[in-house]
Amino acid sequence: MISHEIINPTTDLEVKLFEFNAENEDRYFPPHWHGSVEVLFCLEGKLNIWLGSVKEHRQLKAGDIILINSNIVHSTQSPCSNHIFVLQIPLSFIQKLTKEEYNVSWMFNLDTLKNQKKNDQSLREILTRLTKIFKSQELSQQLLTKSELYNLLSLLVSEYRQIISVAPKINKMATQTKMAEIMRYIQEHYKEDISLTHISECFNYSTSYFSKLFKKYVGINFTDYLTSIRLNHAQNLLINSDWSIVDIAIESGFNNTRTFYNAFTHFYKVSPSDYRKNKKDKIFPNR
Repeated sequence: MISHEIINPTTDLEVKLFEFNAENEDRYFPPHWHGSVEVLFCLEGKLNIWLGSVKEHRQLKAGDIILINSNIVHSTQSPCSNHIFVLQIPLSFIQKLTKEEYNVSWMFNLDTLKNQKKNDQSLREILTRLTKIFKSQELSQQLLTKSELYNLLSLLVSEYRQIISVAPKINKMATQTKMAEIMRYIQEHYKEDISLTHISECFNYSTSYFSKLFKKYVGINFTDYLTSIRLNHAQNLLINSDWSIVDIAIESGFNNTRTFYNAFTHFYKVSPSDYRKNKKDKIFPNR
């Protein structure tokens, strides 16, 4: 079960601050992307992250920080219980602050696992202070939150920039925009009978070209991606509802129970019914 609270104490900044505690060790968020710049700060436990079409892997531990740039495909999985603090900065806000330079002339490069820098500890201290004050509704604390956010943004812009090579920028951004639209469509229609051919036709691609394009930018093929979206939904229903396995399979977009059973067992190494029983036994051990 995941506790997920989203709070925006400084609406004029358009920045989202939230934290999650993954008590479910199988918590998995399938490949996705968004316009916002995302900073992940691990407070406790571990978090697996896969980045980009090449599926670079990172495992955050307590004290680690990583920044995921706008429109970068990523997925996450919790190998154990954890506590993660997240800062999401909309692309439009970053571009306004940087006078349109971000994502045009340069991007951020912040990954304390791969590239340690002298200012990493300063970032940890700012983020740690934010975790203690961002939920407060008191005016003084909200102003302090705003101040710390500007300190953080100033440090990111001054010390964590990486120049972008000019040549591939325009075509890459156009393709990313198109792929973001396609992935939104899949997220909205995964319960329906959609296929590689259907998506290709909807977005005016040949099936063979789209198949290669999708694999290149997302890192997995279309069928595996669609299945992961459906399994993620089914997993939540198994834990948080009393629906039958048949109803969960249908609600999650699987055309029959056998297909759902095989996919779930392949991914989680346990049957849906046993998975539900194991998780509920952990929640209600004396039942």
